Amino acid sequence: MTAALRWPSPWPGRVVLALALLLLGRATAAAAPTQYNIDQRYGSVGFSISELGLFDAQGNFRKFAGELAIDPADPARTKIDVVIDVGSVAMSSAQATQLVLSPAFFDVREHPAIRFRSTSVAAIGPDRYLVSGLLRIRGVTHPQKLTAMLTAEKAAGKDPATAYFAVSGKLHRSAFGMTANENFLGDVVRIVIHIHLALPELAQAN
Repeated sequence: MTAALRWPSPWPGRVVLALALLLLGRATAAAAPTQYNIDQRYGSVGFSISELGLFDAQGNFRKFAGELAIDPADPARTKIDVVIDVGSVAMSSAQATQLVLSPAFFDVREHPAIRFRSTSVAAIGPDRYLVSGLLRIRGVTHPQKLTAMLTAEKAAGKDPATAYFAVSGKLHRSAFGMTANENFLGDVVRIVIHIHLALPELAQAN
């Protein structure tokens, strides 16, 4: 995956309602949806998996990108699409990194990207949301649910331009064809994501 990738597909949902209130002033009801970038410089996509049921192996992806389109007048029209560069994965050792990139796991040569597109978002508490979507790994797509929490907001003067979210969830690696080393590694993979949203012009300026 290269920096030239674009993220054209959507992520509708009510998460936008909180965002629209926080980021008010960027658009009027008659304006087109406001576009925000998911900025990898101020975020992280991490995961962990159990080893022998005793320890957790930690990993993270250093390259990812996406866009969120917010419509303050109609939150249901909010859209998001996120792509992760599989080749940017980093584990605790070079050996572990090569293992997860191998055909037995992420198979980076055949499947260089992971993609998530939401299908719905529902509020489950103050500043908390259940995000449902489609997750594609190794060419296999499955429904995926994530919990998102608004953790902070940063304003640029009187013009709010960024927001921060913590996202968590879990998946079964076997569902995506990653069944190797099952006696050593657990099947459940826990996901922890910190997202920084920024207006495209602000991201470019930085």
